[in-house]
Amino acid sequence: MLFKDSIRAWKYGPVIPSLYHQFKKFEGRKIEEGTKAVIYDLKKNIIKDADEREINSEIRQTLDMLWRTYKNASSGHLVFLTHEKETPWWKTYDDLIEKEIPVRRIKSYYLRLKLGKI
Repeated sequence: MLFKDSIRAWKYGPVIPSLYHQFKKFEGRKIEEGTKAVIYDLKKNIIKDADEREINSEIRQTLDMLWRTYKNASSGHLVFLTHEKETPWWKTYDDLIEKEIPVRRIKSYYLRLKLGKI
């Protein structure tokens, strides 16, 4: 597991609130300051600074692929992608109440996408 925080269905797409609040001060500008990677340790129930050796190769490959794919995408394009019919956000969003996007829904959707079944 990369992080413990829930992913919420907000108006413009999925949001991890703690990250949103950490970076909202940049508004639409490029984020200039460095950030630290952290890992949630399930056994000890703590968050600690990530050590590169603790990020297994499958997670590293996935993160690298996501970065290569979306690093130049505009916010508008990301909103478009997350708002497509049948996405986890689309199935969860309710404009009357903020909801958590279930992890099982996210996993199922992206597994089907990876397997070419979407």
